[in-house]
Amino acid sequence: MNRALEELQVPANTGVLAADDVKGYYRKLAKAYLRPFVGGIKRDKFFDILRRRTYGLTPPGGNKGAQTMLVQIVDRRVYLLDPYEVPKNSKPFYRSRINEIIWLLSRLALHGRLPDTEFLVAIHDCVQTTAQPHTYRGATFTESNPVFTIVSCNFSDNVPFPMWEGGDAGDRGAGFMSWDAMMKEYAQDTTPWEQKTPKAVFRGGNRPSMFYADKKDAEAGCDRTGRSRLKFLADQTPSLYDVSISGQCGGKTWELQRLGVMAHHRFKYILYAEGNCFWADRLNKQVFGPSVIVKQETPCGQFWEPLLRPMVHYLPTDFFFDNTDAQLRWAIEHDAEAKALVTNANEFANNFLTLAGIEAYTEVLLAEYTALLESKDIVKERGAVEVTHAKL
Repeated sequence: MNRALEELQVPANTGVLAADDVKGYYRKLAKAYLRPFVGGIKRDKFFDILRRRTYGLTPPGGNKGAQTMLVQIVDRRVYLLDPYEVPKNSKPFYRSRINEIIWLLSRLALHGRLPDTEFLVAIHDCVQTTAQPHTYRGATFTESNPVFTIVSCNFSDNVPFPMWEGGDAGDRGAGFMSWDAMMKEYAQDTTPWEQKTPKAVFRGGNRPSMFYADKKDAEAGCDRTGRSRLKFLADQTPSLYDVSISGQCGGKTWELQRLGVMAHHRFKYILYAEGNCFWADRLNKQVFGPSVIVKQETPCGQFWEPLLRPMVHYLPTDFFFDNTDAQLRWAIEHDAEAKALVTNANEFANNFLTLAGIEAYTEVLLAEYTALLESKDIVKERGAVEVTHAKL
């Protein structure tokens, strides 16, 4: 899906939106995600992916289906068909995503807020399938499939679904149940705007950009792409940046100089840069924070991101960070306008990214999605087990 559609973007100065208005924005977004499937969704689509146990059973250039599960909601109960025992065999933060999905769906289903429905979900960091030819490091077999994934991409028809990570994911975790309280704490700021350092801060591990089909090419492009590009810019212009990364690239090795949340808040600008699979999981916190988000425009992102409006909710920078210096200088010279971006981002976050906002998206997405299912009679699949409010 084109993730830069102006008609989806939320304007500035909305104030506190009514719940129906939030749903209205999210409904329009959900319809955009589902546009490739207006002709109907066949059940075969789920099993086309689910049966791909090995690469021998997978079309050349496709992804295996070994990290996918069929989720069903029947009579307000949540069921899971999991032939690959994904929670058991996954990394802790993947397992946490599954548990958070179960918690969210159970909460909504038990209160009658979801229809009987079923969908396939992939819990890894990338889209499961690609719908358009591309030159990136990822699946190259082209197919249109409504599998639910953690992100949407402009070269895929996969449908993004909220996948948070709870406390069992270690320091990555901020589950749905504790989300509002954690974001209220994250938003606390003890440094007045006028006393903040006019630099862009970033801390994180280096990742080879998915832009390169071959990781060897990423090694040759350390100063050109990704988080290592930010380190290069910071070394070139230390007056604009405070960047530290960990990892290696092109024969260079970096050790991370950590900063806590409050230390990040002492900077006027905070950078968002891709991690794995053309996105990073920090943006959903940054919009609650007291710094201007300098956001790399990437091919992939979380479900809510197309609602953001550049130069309203964030300061955009191109994928290669070629104009980041210029954008930061603009922000320094237009301090009041830059500060307004923070106000707008915070307003957006409190409308769309509280638990109530996340639930609103989930409700309208599943309502619109279910209306497209060709088989409306949802019956528990053979082998599916009930997981309502379970922790796997």
